[in-house]
Amino acid sequence: MPRLQHFGLIPLTIIAALMLAIIPLPDWGRYARPDWVGLVIIFWSIVLPQVFSIGSAWITGLLLDVILGAPLGQNALGFVIVVYITSRMHQQFLTAPLLQQAFFVAILLLIKQFLSLWINGMTGHLADNLYLYFAPSLVAMLLWPWLFIVMRDLGRGRRLI
Repeated sequence: MPRLQHFGLIPLTIIAALMLAIIPLPDWGRYARPDWVGLVIIFWSIVLPQVFSIGSAWITGLLLDVILGAPLGQNALGFVIVVYITSRMHQQFLTAPLLQQAFFVAILLLIKQFLSLWINGMTGHLADNLYLYFAPSLVAMLLWPWLFIVMRDLGRGRRLI
């Protein structure tokens, strides 16, 4: 098991993802913004499932809900479901090629987005453009191989992975 002093990388990457989630974008770019927090959560729950658990996903999701002004628990519930699935399948995920991992990441983030769409519909916040609503999952799928390699190398450099 990794030593405790190396666990500073996990909160650091989550804080960086939270910051990327709130960077202002032009109207045309908001549909292309990947779910940075979701990508980071998926990475840590796959690489270190014994450290980054459902509780960590819940707290991170609540932080994102507060930062974005979303209904409290919306992102938290989505992240819990994503982390549960990834923690159950982390061995298969790690042995898969990066392209296959990217498709799996897109499916996980689509599940989270469907859940968010359902919760937003129940609270009266309908999506502007349903066709573009799911574009962030596709952008995340394209970014996954690079993000995985960069974060894996960061973790190896700190002897966390």
